[in-house]
Amino acid sequence: MPVPSGGVPPDSLNDLGSWVEVGHPDTYATTTMLRATWVQFWASKGWFLVASLP
Repeated sequence: MPVPSGGVPPDSLNDLGSWVEVGHPDTYATTTMLRATWVQFWASKGWFLVASLP
């Protein structure tokens, strides 16, 4: 796997190309999305990290 921009190793928790499971701040319903999508938008809406997926 290529190292994403920023030089973060692919298996790092900081890899924005990895998949994460995130939870809704009000309902706690969970969904899966790319880490970059969560970091760049949904985290600011209150969605929280449930798990980093392999």
